[in-house]
Amino acid sequence: MHKPRKMKCIIMMSVLILGMAGAVFAQNPNWTINYPDFQNTMTMVISISDECVPSEDASDIVAAFDITGQIRGVEVTNVENKAVLTVASNGSGEQIYFRVYDASTNSVYNIHNTTVEFVGDALIGSFEAPFVLNFDSSPTGSSAGPDQEVFNTASTVLQASGDGSWTTIEGAGGDIDNPSDPGSTFTGVIGTSYTLAWTLDNAAGCIGETDEVVIHLVLDQAEDNPQTCRDGLDNDGDGLTDCADPDCGQPIVQSMQKIDPTPLTCTTTQADGSIMIVQTGGDLFSIDNGANDQSAALFESLIADDYSVLIKNSNTGCETIVDITLDNTLDPLISVGTMEVRGPAVLCKGQSNVIYEINMPAVADLSWSYTGADITLDEIGDNAFANIGSAATAGQLVATMTSACSNISASLDIDFASNFLCGFANCLPTIDITTGLVGSTSAPQVYRAGVELSSSVSLPARNFEFTAGSSLIFDAGFAVLKGNLLTADIQTCTSN
Repeated sequence: MHKPRKMKCIIMMSVLILGMAGAVFAQNPNWTINYPDFQNTMTMVISISDECVPSEDASDIVAAFDITGQIRGVEVTNVENKAVLTVASNGSGEQIYFRVYDASTNSVYNIHNTTVEFVGDALIGSFEAPFVLNFDSSPTGSSAGPDQEVFNTASTVLQASGDGSWTTIEGAGGDIDNPSDPGSTFTGVIGTSYTLAWTLDNAAGCIGETDEVVIHLVLDQAEDNPQTCRDGLDNDGDGLTDCADPDCGQPIVQSMQKIDPTPLTCTTTQADGSIMIVQTGGDLFSIDNGANDQSAALFESLIADDYSVLIKNSNTGCETIVDITLDNTLDPLISVGTMEVRGPAVLCKGQSNVIYEINMPAVADLSWSYTGADITLDEIGDNAFANIGSAATAGQLVATMTSACSNISASLDIDFASNFLCGFANCLPTIDITTGLVGSTSAPQVYRAGVELSSSVSLPARNFEFTAGSSLIFDAGFAVLKGNLLTADIQTCTSN
């Protein structure tokens, strides 16, 4: 046994480790880790012992793992037969497990009953008092029973002997019903392999006698077992259950193609429409909710109607339903939304070529009409140009789209400003009242219908009055209290 030499600093030790690592990795189990893949690390100073006898081989290797067997750190014990092991994790509180490679026997050993909880930036052990990992290169007297391969079920009965206790060495999601029962029931996740250790009580040796057993919970892909995708269990340990698991072959629709049937009347069509589903995962298709299945994703000889297509994976029982409508193309208005008429609602008599439009392209014949008197309409494209006579009366401007089978209409209420208001001429389209504002002692300025008032500042708290009523259009942010008197010096408007 070599006498340990005291090292003066961790940095010197790390340099020696890196310098010697290449000499031993040729015969190690090829454990590797990419530390930048992890967010946090902690440091452990570790020594290795075989049945409490410190190892004297400077080529031993120690490695850290999580419960699933993912490596979290690896280092060579080539500094005074100790290893300064960096352990990585993406969180805290995770249990860390260990294995050692004994160069003298060229074997890998699990470290039983010795785990640590990960704490970021922690230091565990020192050169004077290292964290000891004990293994047994020649175990005797303990039997954990034979390895097991269990098909299509999540539970099995263990077969150890003697008095002892069970621990899980590797495999997530496992549960030992009674750790002190050699014949305990073990339950895990189908599709996962577990390594369990059975350690005898009061056995000879420094760390007790331990034996291992491997349990493989297998989903037999060769067996037709659709229940595994409809049992509510995460059968393969990926966090997904039943048909939400891609392994269960949930049908996925990529596109749908349809041919609308030929119309006969406004309500009936020939049975010459079709639906084609482009998808993955399904092998049975139905258009009558599963009453009749077919192997082709094409449905033909269909009339205009709403259809629900059922797509099924017969091996797993997973299903997808898609809805599609075959239309009667004789009526283009079937898919038109709400129609609106847009244009000025307050007019002056004598105006000409006032433009009105609808809020969508016309997909059928479009006509315009007026319910009041003395307005003529010129229809050009989707627009109407209104010419208002001197005897015009209030009414509704109506737009109607008509197909061979139906029609839709929209209207706009039209009113007229007084002759006095309409008598102002030469007014700009927009009048800025932020300048030229005068007090309320003079007569109020009267604005012609349709003039837009704009202001970029708040008006003082004076009396304002609007005599044009709803004919005025205000910019956003322009607000005046009811009953106030507004006066402005507007030189561009004259009264006829």
